[in-house]
Amino acid sequence: QQKTIVFTILVTFIFIIVLFVFFPTLRTPTQNTPGILAKDLHASALQDKRTLMRIKQHGWNLRGLACQLKSPTQEVCYHEDSTGKREECPSYVDSLYLTLAQENHVCHPGKANYCRLTCQEGNFRVSWAAYKPDWCNTGDHKCPPEPPTIPFDDLIISNWQAKFQPAYHCQSESATWRPPNRLPITIGILAHTLPDREDDWNSLIPSLESCAAQGLFDMVTEVILFVNGRNEAIDSDLEPIVKKYKFKVMGNDHNYGILRAMNWLIGNSTTEIFVFLEKDFQAVEPAACIYQQLSRGVEILSKQMAQVVKLRSRLNPGRPNFAQINYKGREDAVFTRQPNILCNFYHWLARPDLRFPGKMWLCRNSSDGQGPEEEFYCARSQFCNWTNNPFMMMKEWWLNEYVDGILNDYFKYNPYDDLETFMNWEPAAWSEQPWVVAEGAGLFSHRDRYNLGS
Repeated sequence: QQKTIVFTILVTFIFIIVLFVFFPTLRTPTQNTPGILAKDLHASALQDKRTLMRIKQHGWNLRGLACQLKSPTQEVCYHEDSTGKREECPSYVDSLYLTLAQENHVCHPGKANYCRLTCQEGNFRVSWAAYKPDWCNTGDHKCPPEPPTIPFDDLIISNWQAKFQPAYHCQSESATWRPPNRLPITIGILAHTLPDREDDWNSLIPSLESCAAQGLFDMVTEVILFVNGRNEAIDSDLEPIVKKYKFKVMGNDHNYGILRAMNWLIGNSTTEIFVFLEKDFQAVEPAACIYQQLSRGVEILSKQMAQVVKLRSRLNPGRPNFAQINYKGREDAVFTRQPNILCNFYHWLARPDLRFPGKMWLCRNSSDGQGPEEEFYCARSQFCNWTNNPFMMMKEWWLNEYVDGILNDYFKYNPYDDLETFMNWEPAAWSEQPWVVAEGAGLFSHRDRYNLGS
């Protein structure tokens, strides 16, 4: 009798396996995995025999993205960073579009490449990138992983389940919150509208609109915009927002680069503190949080706790984030290669001061009743590279130390040709100086309509 029971169980088990192997349509989503099979979601398109046979033979490929259902018929594909923050792709990007890659022949089955797609929320265009495994696996090349292929019958597009995002204390402020006063800050914005960089202009307008929507322009004393390649058409595009917020607009039809334009912005500012902002950074935090970050930055600079305060968002920095691409998961390798980018690890390390004591420290702690966004970490310039990403500084410090000093003492790299290269590679320009850089929760996210961070 015992043998009969064992035999019955064995036969039943084999029968179930046979059912799932030879009748895969029985593998439908359950309450634990709600959603729909991709082959059912795209049943209409799969009536085309060539499409059907191709995916049956080679499987589905989401090209490094993930896709879920926001409604029974609305599939949304997205990029998700290490914090769970999602950037949704345009509506035409779905699991079928990603798999077929119709306009990219190098991504088709049988090619010696693998492909990934990058998208950016609010941007209709996407960016495809192809990688050769042989090249990626040799030398010190750093390629993103090859996306897996999923058998035709196995891809389930689950219902929308976004990861929990930690909320800042300042986010609890009422939607009707208004800044108590204007801060002694000038925001200098740099944009380029040159023939070979026409997409820069497509980045600037959404950036200005994001700052206006979050109330940023009502929090500061003045805003100055410098436009390389300025012309009448550009002035016409800018007129509504310039009139509303009383911008000053500088520039002409020439390209003066970054440093000359930045110095002119600083020289024409009327406040003690200057915020530099390039055209492709959008304000992404709630108004109360933005005001808080700017206020704390003013405090840190005024008390000389730091010379520069970075303003790129810690949890929503946008892409690309080269420090994260190259060093996440192998942080100690930075000391033999690029020790000056150590401070950027705070984008993914919860307590960089504990991970790297003596190199980073908590220079402004949060007090009772305040959220973690009140914390600022500091690092010396030896471990914190100069970047043209958004930052705050005292106007007189820059004029005294750089305009009247260090910028005139270059040996190899001309700062007026490339400011970042000069600051990070010219001896004594930055890393050998005694400067301190502070970074908190930040407020700006990189949203370049030309560079999607692929």
